[in-house]
Amino acid sequence: MCFRLLDTDRRMVVPINNPIRILTSSLDVIHSFAIPSMGVKVDSIPGRLNQSFLYCQQMGVFFGQCSEICGLNHSYMPFCIEVTNYENFLEWFKKVGKKY
Repeated sequence: MCFRLLDTDRRMVVPINNPIRILTSSLDVIHSFAIPSMGVKVDSIPGRLNQSFLYCQQMGVFFGQCSEICGLNHSYMPFCIEVTNYENFLEWFKKVGKKY
């Protein structure tokens, strides 16, 4: 199922019941990495490195968007996190891990 203006081409896939560290920064203006259903909001400020932690206890797909007024295409900055079991995460990482 695809949600218009919320789904992304490449999802951030994370394993369930593992601590995840999120690091954010920006090059131009203040952005905000926000996934409201997970209770995560991290501001990305130019010249600074901010961090947050996730500990996902429920599998599923979670959507969010930039929650700062950062410019003309502000409403077109979606984020998508897919929480899966560790075996599926390792299979996904073997396929796309070398691209990053």
